[in-house]
Amino acid sequence: MAEWMEHESTKDKGTNSSMEGTRENREIVRWYPPPLGMIKINTAACVNVIKGRTGLGTVGRDECGKILAAWGFSERKRRNLEQEEAEAIRLGLINAKAEDWNCMGIQSSNKVNWINTYSYQHTILEDIHILNSLFSICSFSFLNNIVNEVSSNNAQYALVRCRDFVLKESFLLWMTEIAQKDLGYLSLTL
Repeated sequence: MAEWMEHESTKDKGTNSSMEGTRENREIVRWYPPPLGMIKINTAACVNVIKGRTGLGTVGRDECGKILAAWGFSERKRRNLEQEEAEAIRLGLINAKAEDWNCMGIQSSNKVNWINTYSYQHTILEDIHILNSLFSICSFSFLNNIVNEVSSNNAQYALVRCRDFVLKESFLLWMTEIAQKDLGYLSLTL
């Protein structure tokens, strides 16, 4: 119960995440599992400008939509959402390599501007480019937070929890419920 209350408290004021889209967009764009033999890593970031904290969430899922691993990162720093989103992608790639996942897709909640970058963000993007070359298959796509709900909520949970965490084999109840809802939504539309 405390876990759920902590998760619900992530919806407090001052949190900025890339929550864009409307109910209509949700009907058009939805989460899809990766192709057979691939892993999809969804990433998200949120920033609490009032508290000067960031939360990053990455979630790895298989072709059945089952969560394989989830990571949350929280830091006290003041960077913009785009920089944090780039950092979430980088951490997603590092975690995928540590899990020995070689065929994967990264799906981020926010498009990262690959041209007009800050020096720190440019360094992160260079890291992403180098890490990308370590995989047999690695693709990138973007999906708003309304549809990228598991990783978005994971990032908000990390922000409120104020410390890093790794989950494997056993996941928070709200994570599995959102993942099942994604798949249920998908089956209703097919």
